[in-house]
Amino acid sequence: MTEPVRRARTVAFPQLSAALREVAQESGVRFLDLSRATEGRESCSQVLAGDEWQRRLTVDPNALVYGGLDAIGAHLAQESFHPSAAGHAELGRCVGEFLRGPVVAAACRVGADGHLHVTAGVPAEPARSAA
Repeated sequence: MTEPVRRARTVAFPQLSAALREVAQESGVRFLDLSRATEGRESCSQVLAGDEWQRRLTVDPNALVYGGLDAIGAHLAQESFHPSAAGHAELGRCVGEFLRGPVVAAACRVGADGHLHVTAGVPAEPARSAA
């Protein structure tokens, strides 16, 4: 993982989530922190792409080198590193739990069963990752 990516994941995203949580609290609305929802299931983090919850880079590298990145190719590039169908299913599971539950502030975290679940009272803290 490059230093800018690591810094975004461990510093910027938690800071943004903490700020949004504070705004939600001051506004009297509920808040669900998704900043670490795909942790451990990011693109290229698993041997099989199907085990990840984010799409891998979906652009033909030759198009970037030699040109020819048409509208379809540009769209695919924009979709890279966004949630995959499995990721959307997990996010939906967690958001559903949050909406049906009573907690005011929570986070989506991977549970012991390997699925995302609501974890109440979890602050937006830096992710713990190997260097």
